Amino acid sequence: MKLKDFIFVQFTVLIFSAGSIFSKYASFEPFLSFRYILFMGLEVFTLGVYAILYQQILKRMSLTTAYAHKGTTILWSMLLGYLFFHETVTPTNFIGAVIVMAGIIYMSIGGEANE
Repeated sequence: MKLKDFIFVQFTVLIFSAGSIFSKYASFEPFLSFRYILFMGLEVFTLGVYAILYQQILKRMSLTTAYAHKGTTILWSMLLGYLFFHETVTPTNFIGAVIVMAGIIYMSIGGEANE
Protein backbone atom coordinates (compact mmCIF):
# COMPACT_ATOMS: atom_id res chain seq x y z
CA MET A 1 0.00 0.00 0.00
CA LYS A 2 1.24 3.43 -0.89
CA LEU A 3 1.79 5.93 1.91
CA LYS A 4 -0.69 8.39 0.40
CA ASP A 5 -3.38 5.66 0.35
CA PHE A 6 -2.61 4.79 3.97
CA ILE A 7 -2.93 8.45 4.99
CA PHE A 8 -6.14 8.86 2.97
CA VAL A 9 -7.81 5.83 4.55
CA GLN A 10 -6.78 6.98 8.04
CA PHE A 11 -8.12 10.48 7.35
CA THR A 12 -11.40 8.91 6.24
CA VAL A 13 -11.63 6.76 9.36
CA LEU A 14 -10.87 9.85 11.46
CA ILE A 15 -13.84 11.59 9.84
CA PHE A 16 -15.99 8.55 10.67
CA SER A 17 -14.82 8.74 14.30
CA ALA A 18 -15.48 12.48 14.42
CA GLY A 19 -19.16 11.78 13.81
CA SER A 20 -19.32 10.28 17.28
CA ILE A 21 -18.29 13.64 18.76
CA PHE A 22 -21.42 15.25 17.36
CA SER A 23 -23.50 12.32 18.57
CA LYS A 24 -22.17 12.68 22.10
CA TYR A 25 -22.71 16.44 22.10
CA ALA A 26 -26.29 15.82 20.95
CA SER A 27 -26.81 13.48 23.91
CA PHE A 28 -26.22 16.40 26.28
CA GLU A 29 -29.05 18.44 24.74
CA PRO A 30 -32.82 18.19 25.25
CA PHE A 31 -34.45 15.94 22.67
CA LEU A 32 -35.43 17.82 19.48
CA SER A 33 -34.01 21.13 20.73
CA PHE A 34 -32.22 23.30 18.18
CA ARG A 35 -28.78 22.24 19.42
CA TYR A 36 -29.82 18.56 19.44
CA ILE A 37 -30.97 18.79 15.82
CA LEU A 38 -27.83 20.75 14.88
CA PHE A 39 -25.48 18.13 16.34
CA MET A 40 -27.43 15.24 14.85
CA GLY A 41 -27.40 17.01 11.48
CA LEU A 42 -23.63 17.44 11.76
CA GLU A 43 -23.29 13.75 12.55
CA VAL A 44 -25.36 12.76 9.50
CA PHE A 45 -23.32 15.17 7.34
CA THR A 46 -20.07 13.69 8.66
CA LEU A 47 -21.26 10.17 7.93
CA GLY A 48 -22.26 11.24 4.41
CA VAL A 49 -18.79 12.66 3.76
CA TYR A 50 -17.31 9.44 5.15
CA ALA A 51 -19.48 7.32 2.82
CA ILE A 52 -18.34 9.28 -0.24
CA LEU A 53 -14.67 9.06 0.77
CA TYR A 54 -14.98 5.34 1.53
CA GLN A 55 -16.18 4.75 -2.03
CA GLN A 56 -12.99 6.43 -3.24
CA ILE A 57 -10.95 4.17 -0.97
CA LEU A 58 -12.57 1.09 -2.49
CA LYS A 59 -11.37 2.25 -5.91
CA ARG A 60 -7.79 2.18 -4.59
CA MET A 61 -7.65 -0.97 -2.49
CA SER A 62 -9.42 -4.24 -1.78
CA LEU A 63 -12.44 -4.35 0.48
CA THR A 64 -10.53 -6.61 2.87
CA THR A 65 -7.76 -4.06 3.34
CA ALA A 66 -10.12 -1.09 3.54
CA TYR A 67 -12.32 -2.83 6.11
CA ALA A 68 -9.32 -3.77 8.25
CA HIS A 69 -8.42 -0.11 8.50
CA LYS A 70 -11.79 0.62 10.11
CA GLY A 71 -10.28 -1.04 13.19
CA THR A 72 -8.33 2.17 13.77
CA THR A 73 -11.64 3.74 14.74
CA ILE A 74 -10.73 2.49 18.22
CA LEU A 75 -7.59 4.60 18.29
CA TRP A 76 -9.19 7.72 16.82
CA SER A 77 -12.24 7.45 19.12
CA MET A 78 -9.99 7.16 22.18
CA LEU A 79 -7.97 10.19 21.08
CA LEU A 80 -11.05 12.28 20.30
CA GLY A 81 -12.74 11.23 23.56
CA TYR A 82 -9.66 12.31 25.46
CA LEU A 83 -9.34 15.64 23.63
CA PHE A 84 -13.01 16.69 23.58
CA PHE A 85 -14.50 15.03 26.66
CA HIS A 86 -11.45 14.48 28.89
CA GLU A 87 -12.18 10.76 29.00
CA THR A 88 -9.64 8.49 30.63
CA VAL A 89 -7.34 6.37 28.47
CA THR A 90 -6.00 3.49 30.52
CA PRO A 91 -2.75 1.67 29.80
CA THR A 92 -4.85 -1.34 28.76
CA ASN A 93 -6.78 0.83 26.26
CA PHE A 94 -3.52 2.13 24.85
CA ILE A 95 -1.94 -1.33 24.57
CA GLY A 96 -5.04 -2.66 22.82
CA ALA A 97 -5.00 0.21 20.32
CA VAL A 98 -1.29 -0.36 19.63
CA ILE A 99 -1.94 -4.05 18.94
CA VAL A 100 -4.76 -3.19 16.52
CA MET A 101 -2.54 -0.63 14.77
CA ALA A 102 0.36 -3.08 14.53
CA GLY A 103 -1.88 -5.65 12.86
CA ILE A 104 -3.23 -3.13 10.37
CA ILE A 105 0.24 -1.82 9.55
CA TYR A 106 1.53 -5.37 9.10
CA MET A 107 -1.33 -6.20 6.79
CA SER A 108 -0.85 -2.98 4.85
CA ILE A 109 2.87 -3.40 4.19
CA GLY A 110 3.26 -7.13 3.85
CA GLY A 111 0.36 -9.25 4.97
CA GLU A 112 -1.76 -11.59 2.86
CA ALA A 113 -4.38 -8.98 1.99
CA ASN A 114 -1.73 -6.70 0.52
CA GLU A 115 -2.46 -5.89 -3.12
